Amino acid sequence: MRFVQKKTGSLLVIYFLFSFLKVEATSHTIFFTNQQSKVIYKKKINQIDSVTISSSNINNDTTILKKRVADSNVLVLVFLEMGGEQWHRKDGWLTKAPITQWYGIKVTNNRVVSIDLHSNHLQGQLIDDICDLDELTDLKLYNNYIYGQLPEQIGKIKKLSALWLSGNAFTGQLPESLFNLSKLTSLGLGANRFVGELPDNFGNLKNLKKLIISANSFSGNLPSSIGDLKNLEEFDISNNQFIGVIPSSLGDMISLKFLGLHYNFFSGNIPKSIGKLIHLQECYMYSNQLTGPIPSEIEGCTYIQVLDLHNNFISGAIPGSLTQLTNLVDIDFTNNQLTGVIPKNIGNLVRLRELFLGKNLLTGPIPVSIGNLVNLRYINLERNFLTEAVPDDIIKCVSLESIKISYNNFDEEKNSKRVRIWLLLRDIQLIKSDKYREGDIYVD
Repeated sequence: MRFVQKKTGSLLVIYFLFSFLKVEATSHTIFFTNQQSKVIYKKKINQIDSVTISSSNINNDTTILKKRVADSNVLVLVFLEMGGEQWHRKDGWLTKAPITQWYGIKVTNNRVVSIDLHSNHLQGQLIDDICDLDELTDLKLYNNYIYGQLPEQIGKIKKLSALWLSGNAFTGQLPESLFNLSKLTSLGLGANRFVGELPDNFGNLKNLKKLIISANSFSGNLPSSIGDLKNLEEFDISNNQFIGVIPSSLGDMISLKFLGLHYNFFSGNIPKSIGKLIHLQECYMYSNQLTGPIPSEIEGCTYIQVLDLHNNFISGAIPGSLTQLTNLVDIDFTNNQLTGVIPKNIGNLVRLRELFLGKNLLTGPIPVSIGNLVNLRYINLERNFLTEAVPDDIIKCVSLESIKISYNNFDEEKNSKRVRIWLLLRDIQLIKSDKYREGDIYVD
């Protein structure tokens, strides 16, 4: 066997010269090192003798054999160029052990199909050579110290179905070829430093079920092609710099269960098409610049459990249709410009644990039906224009732990007596602005 040595910076990497590679039909071991190579690696590795490809039957097809050897060569480069000696786990790597016994590697039919080295202290840039693993289906390198841009040729890994690179320091724009990976079912790029806009062909990833690109610096308008992602169940683009209106094609994402649009700069109305998301369970649109009313069409989201719209400029009345969503557990409309009364049938939401309506322009009384909310733990109605007094029925809210009702237009005398009595009976603390101290109760 012959070797070609190529210097890259201070690193000498060994390459196979396939045209001279000869392996007997019964041989399962491909040697790539010798005494000289141990010097090249500066003795960082105690013993580098061979890379073994586990196989019950290696045939003599030269092309297939070259690919098998090429896979092992890529893994060697991953180890050498991404700080392998500092990894938390490197069991089997660059030893006589079969590749099937290398930590984080899965092999099928003698080809590498999965690399899972998450949270393993990988460092450096993601090497271009990894794009040569044409049988790879899973690449999970999240929570490491990888930086730089994604390889331009990432789209060569045609069989890739899971790509998880979240929690690193990747930069730059997403390569165009990424959107040719039609077999992708999950894509996690969150908590990096990616920039740029999502392209119009974003909808090409039609098999996606999970998409997380939160906590980056993506910008621009959300492309209407998101409506083509009809299999998507989790869509989290929060904590970026997206602008413009939320496209009505959002309603075409009919499999959606989780929607995270929070901490962006979206403006305009919540699209009425949201009512078509009949499987939606969690909806987070808080901390944007949304205006207009909460669409009554939201009644179509019959499975929704969390609806969080706080810190926007949403106006109009709370739609009565909201009280038909009996799976709701958390409602947060704090710090908007909602007007009108709290729907009288709010008591229909018997699973509700949190009701946050503070810092709006709500008027009228607290509905008597609130006493039906036996699972309610937290209620915040402060800084509105609510009138009359807290209804006696609130004593039926046996799970209540915190209630904020200060800065309203309540009948002070009635409110003070009623609230203090049931608070003392239930040993619940009423929190009121900066007057609150541990163990004290203050009422309007």
